[in-house]
Amino acid sequence: QAGYGSLFDFVYIPCSFAAKRARGYAFVNFVSPAVASTFCEMYQGSRRLTASGLSDRALLISPAAIQGLEANVARWAGSRVRDPAMRPFVRRQP
Repeated sequence: QAGYGSLFDFVYIPCSFAAKRARGYAFVNFVSPAVASTFCEMYQGSRRLTASGLSDRALLISPAAIQGLEANVARWAGSRVRDPAMRPFVRRQP
């Protein structure tokens, strides 16, 4: 809805394997530093709407130690996540 759908190429949301629930953080790789900066300006400190209503936790955004599509794929896509629903999302540009 916010227009970022085609502006990222990698997303990994670590989950608790036992509970099959998100741990509360994610790794997102945007297609450019400018897009990442705009996203941060727009969402830093905001509260997200969840299934149970407005979250009482503010969104905190910080740069990850690993940057870039290929570096993230090398780090996360090769992990031992067996459930396809819990694996990283990777979108390769043609």
